[in-house]
Amino acid sequence: MAAKVRSPFWGNLRNRGRWHILRALGYIPTQLHRKKFAIGIVKVDRLGDFVLATSAIRLLTERFGPENCLLIISPFAREIASREFPDTPQIVVPPFVAKKLRKIAPIWWQQQSGAASYRFDHVVSFRHYPSIYRDALLSWLPTGAIHGLSGDPLAEFIGGKFPFNETLSYPQSADPSLSFDLEGYRLILEYILERKVTPDEVKPRLRSLKSTPGGNLLVAPFASAKVKDYPTRLLIEALHQFQTENPLPINIIVGPDQAEQLAAFEQQARAANIAFESARICANLDDYFKTLASAKAILTMDSASTHLAGALDKPVVTLLGGGHVRMFGPWWHSPDRQIWLRHDIACQNCNWTCTQPENYCLSRIAPTDVTAALHRVLASD
Repeated sequence: MAAKVRSPFWGNLRNRGRWHILRALGYIPTQLHRKKFAIGIVKVDRLGDFVLATSAIRLLTERFGPENCLLIISPFAREIASREFPDTPQIVVPPFVAKKLRKIAPIWWQQQSGAASYRFDHVVSFRHYPSIYRDALLSWLPTGAIHGLSGDPLAEFIGGKFPFNETLSYPQSADPSLSFDLEGYRLILEYILERKVTPDEVKPRLRSLKSTPGGNLLVAPFASAKVKDYPTRLLIEALHQFQTENPLPINIIVGPDQAEQLAAFEQQARAANIAFESARICANLDDYFKTLASAKAILTMDSASTHLAGALDKPVVTLLGGGHVRMFGPWWHSPDRQIWLRHDIACQNCNWTCTQPENYCLSRIAPTDVTAALHRVLASD
């Protein structure tokens, strides 16, 4: 376990100064009666990142009681948080805000003017990556102690530094079945729960959504950013090879904002004589969740789909680039059911600032490797 060192006096004094300045400016109201929580859990992230933290959050709600915990989340995570933690209160805040503090404070005031009506014994930040917005958000929460990780590899890209009450460093190594983020959750939990936390305890699991036997290969061909996508020409080649070797129907799903990409993808598939059973836009998250849960196997990019599939222990093949090596993946419940394909290259850990004409790290994955991985996960089911 990482060494625990008290934060410098001046760091804590600076935080208190920020709080009083914001209160004096009127951004934080004085409240004589605050609702008290044992734990405030900060996970202001996208859907997949929240899914990655579900088991870590559950350990805290089980230890302190769901009614004694407050989830501080983004709109992306609201629905899955309500499903997984129906008895845990939540507040929803903007997920990402411009770096300038003059823009952060009014937005916070507009969205959650009652923040100071809460009081916490502890605040836990499961958003590891520093930013001015994250650090301002943490400084606005009245608490006795704030816990999180320092020294993460994205600091040089994002900036910001928050003086937590103890120094737990972002991990440089982890159990092979854990990503570094999951290992970071494990370290924080060991400190707060004051006991050993095993790798298996922090691996994501969903209780509100049941996996059902399916009869199709479900393909989610696009991530949240184009730089994370496996080149379409290679994906079409892999699917063509798979279809010649396996009679399993292929279904394609995309989000509402990916309709134009889907049309172009279907056109290229038809040109390669690939027949899809269906190719459709998921109308809402409930449709998306149920479609994933009922597939026999899933092929996806580095996206929410891979974390949802893994949390359901579905057979899934993930095509992983090198922008954030080992931070979010690979992780697995079984290495034969959750396969992550990737290649180490010299320019990895670029924070997705690729200068190559075609997602260079992803294009190193051969279509034959994709097909072989699909056969392997199907054999494990």
